This record gives sequence, C-alpha cells and structure tokens, in this order.
Amino acid sequence: MKNFQVFCEKIFALTTVQNADYLLLSFNDLMDEQRSIERTLLSLLRTIRQIRIRLSFAIDAYEVSGKHAKMVLLLLKTEETLLHDYFQENECQSTLPMSDSGLRWTGSASDLTELIYALHATGIINDGKCDLSEIVLTFERVFHIQLPQVYNTFLAIRNRKKERVVFLKRLYDGLILKMDDLDK
Repeated sequence: MKNFQVFCEKIFALTTVQNADYLLLSFNDLMDEQRSIERTLLSLLRTIRQIRIRLSFAIDAYEVSGKHAKMVLLLLKTEETLLHDYFQENECQSTLPMSDSGLRWTGSASDLTELIYALHATGIINDGKCDLSEIVLTFERVFHIQLPQVYNTFLAIRNRKKERVVFLKRLYDGLILKMDDLDK
C-alpha cells in the first residue's frame, strides 16, 4: 500500500511540471520504476487504472488543475492501454501453463462469456478476490479458446432485448430436466 501511495504522489506531482518534454521523460521514468516494483503486469495495470481514476476525480473536483494535469491523465490512459494490449497478447500466453486436457469449448464465445461473468459476479472464485481477466485467461487455457472481445461480447449480452442470459437459462433448464429424468 505504501508503494501505491508513493507512486500516486509522484504521478500527482507531475501535474505541476510546466515543461512538457520534462513531464514526458519523468512520466516514463516513473513507469519504468513502478514496473520494477510491481509483482505482475496485472498488478501494474490495476495500479495505473486506479491512479488514473483517482486523478480524474481530482481534476473534476478542482483539487488538481492545469493543462498538464490532463496530459498526465492521457499518459496514464495510454500506458494502461499499452499494458492491457501487451498483457492480452503476451503475458497471458506465458503465465499459465497450457492445459493438456482434451477439453474443448464447443459452445459459442457468447455462452462462455455469460458463464465467466456469472462466476465473477457471484464471487465464488477465490472468495471474489480475482480479476475478471484472470478467470478469462484460465478458461482460455482450459478450453483452448480465445476470447479477445470478452468485454464487447458482454456488452452485447447486456443489450439483449428479451432474455439477457440465454446460456445460463439453458444450463438451468438442462439441469432441471436431467434431475427430473433421474427421478422417474
């Protein structure tokens, strides 16, 4: 927590820097320093996202002002995007061992996305102390599937007009039918 506070204070201090070139150089140095402190890219991504949100609120509340405050905010957003893209392309391929199971997901990506979001929303994995991206990566490994647009897929699920959770309803109905058949 102390590292987070120190890093946050250093980022906020950049908002007072008047020279844009010096600001960029200092920002990059801070990112390199923080990268060496964080244990994983995921924790670095989380830290940057939280600081960006905090800075955004500070700007909105006029706690921080000036044109360079918005520049720091944009730099944080850019860094977050770069890390997210890198994490999606590289880190996910090297952090989890490849599953040697013969299991393959034969449903749609939308079906799997419903299941993943339901598991995350109920907090039943690691007592709710895991990121959605960790669950996605695990399912990708176990079922040998890629879910590059999981957030967009979830948005489409949320925007469904009739039944929003078609797959989960199908699971429920299938399990009830199986139980009823076994009871006969």
